[in-house]
Amino acid sequence: MRPQWQAELPKDGARAAPAEGEVATLTQAARRAHAHLIGLRFYRASSGKSAPAVVLSVSDPAGFLKYRLRGFLSRLHSLNGLYGDDYVGVVDAEGTFVWENGRAHLPGTFAGSLWIRPDLDSCSPVAHGQPVTASPPPPCPVA
Repeated sequence: MRPQWQAELPKDGARAAPAEGEVATLTQAARRAHAHLIGLRFYRASSGKSAPAVVLSVSDPAGFLKYRLRGFLSRLHSLNGLYGDDYVGVVDAEGTFVWENGRAHLPGTFAGSLWIRPDLDSCSPVAHGQPVTASPPPPCPVA
């Protein structure tokens, strides 16, 4: 999903320097969420601000999504705003993606993408719609 998110940024939106304190804030937020920050890049958004792309590694994806991801996302949104441009990916202990979310402003609109491993859909703190005819996701495997 990250390449798709990057394509939504301005064409000159190559890497950008993070604003002062962003790296430390995101590193600390990952630690507080009991996640390992394994990837961090900054791109230039159309607003001129930096757009962080973060990849977190967790040993317990279901528990992380249900109980700790919201705190990390709140800290991220405090840096670049509730409608800021960012990407967050979460991988399990084997390095397989279990959750991805990208948000970007396009000329005149706001775009967002979300992907969740189907068995963890009910654990995600980010709500999404689905077709009326779709079966509901299985319950989150953690209480």
